[in-house]
Amino acid sequence: MNYKKEFKKINKYIKNCKCPVLVPHVDPDPDALCACDAIAEYLKTLGVKSYIGLQAPLFSKYNFIFEDNLGFIVLPGDFDKVKNEIDLVIAVDIGVSSRGGCWVKDLPEVNKVNIDHHIDNDNFGNVNVVDAEYSSTCEMVYDFFRSNKINISMKMTKDIYTGIVYDTGSFRYSSTSRQTLNFVGEMVGKYDFDKNDIYEKLFENKKVESLCLQSRVFESLEIHHDGKIAVTWLNKNGYSKCKADESDAIELVRIGSSIQGVDFSIFIHEKKDKIKVSLRSKSDFNVNKLAREYGGGGHVKASGFSMQGKVLDVKKQIIPLLIEKYIEFEKNI
Repeated sequence: MNYKKEFKKINKYIKNCKCPVLVPHVDPDPDALCACDAIAEYLKTLGVKSYIGLQAPLFSKYNFIFEDNLGFIVLPGDFDKVKNEIDLVIAVDIGVSSRGGCWVKDLPEVNKVNIDHHIDNDNFGNVNVVDAEYSSTCEMVYDFFRSNKINISMKMTKDIYTGIVYDTGSFRYSSTSRQTLNFVGEMVGKYDFDKNDIYEKLFENKKVESLCLQSRVFESLEIHHDGKIAVTWLNKNGYSKCKADESDAIELVRIGSSIQGVDFSIFIHEKKDKIKVSLRSKSDFNVNKLAREYGGGGHVKASGFSMQGKVLDVKKQIIPLLIEKYIEFEKNI
């Protein structure tokens, strides 16, 4: 993973811009958000104003990531007001370009930098650093800083550490490499920060409403194919019963995959304007390939796609097909 040439080119774009927009994927997770904030911190040292272009309001549980940079966030409703200022798009963790919303597709004349670790990235940037061997986009951003000998502040370090911890499941996932751990070792060796506080904010900061949703998802659980496939679902009625919102459902996808013996888990989740189908695999079953058949994508072991309709209708339509794909996979092992 040697991208010194590309990283230097990215830094040249950054140093020549006056007002970039940092863009994570739709429904951004802490890896994407922390990558944006770390680069925003670097831009501040250059005296460069930046925006962070989201597609919906930030979940309040992630406010801790941005601290003083919350004011950098802009939404699609702000697009017309700020579009003429933007002279560079820095897309992080996006996957396919369509997941960047108006901040990517509606700025066709603006140069784009694309930093990502999704295998289905469509290389839409003027400069593309796309490599699924990285554990996270935050690891890539750290490599970018190192390659350009950029001074990495305490705040930038905490951002990068937070994103890596989240995307590696606290270093449990197979994406955690020797380089990942070496980089983390450098960070914790340089700065003394509260790692337990970061872990608690990411994984042990659940509201009562979230736990209520969790119980409803458990009640929906179905086990198929001799205990190897788990199916769970959640609809809008669950939200109203628990007085919850979408921010309370972030980690519910993990329920099925956490069950002993389950290799393939499916979570069908009703959102405001769509039904999201999240897929998780513990083996070599490539859920990214499966998700792409339905217009989605992600990682080999964690992907998803969206559909229209009602949860139970989507479940009835899609579950037999997904189970059939898994059975075909097993036959070819």
